[in-house]
Amino acid sequence: MGLDTTQAGTDTPPRKSAAGDRSSLTVVIDNARLLVVDPRGARTGLDPATGRKVKEIPGSVVFVDRIDNAVTGEVATSFTVQVIINQPSEGTYRVVVVGLGRPSELAVHAFSTDGSAEPRIAVTLRLEKEPRTEYRLHFLKAPGSSSQLEKIEPGGPP
Repeated sequence: MGLDTTQAGTDTPPRKSAAGDRSSLTVVIDNARLLVVDPRGARTGLDPATGRKVKEIPGSVVFVDRIDNAVTGEVATSFTVQVIINQPSEGTYRVVVVGLGRPSELAVHAFSTDGSAEPRIAVTLRLEKEPRTEYRLHFLKAPGSSSQLEKIEPGGPP
């Protein structure tokens, strides 16, 4: 089987940050398009409409991992999307998930300025019933903080 690991370009320089800032934010999902929008409106991930990679958040990268069949050339139907942001700004991010009809889990791994892990956030999604789901991710980067994820209800405020 062939391994296909692709990422969007890394040409956006990281934003200026305090020396020694080891904070990061990783958002992961299987079998769905994932887009993360930072507090300033910059985006990184897969465009919900087109599936094309977008990389606007400074210090960010998007990976799409899948294993294709090297013998038949058949493209894998299962894949994982990761958005990683190094030294992210503190604030509220928007997380947009567009599913492909299968249940999945959205996971958030946040790390504070000293590099310590915050509690992992995991949400099971029923993407076959609700194909587009959006969340607010309240990212805090001080050591000892716990970032929070809240679902944006359809028809509710953005």
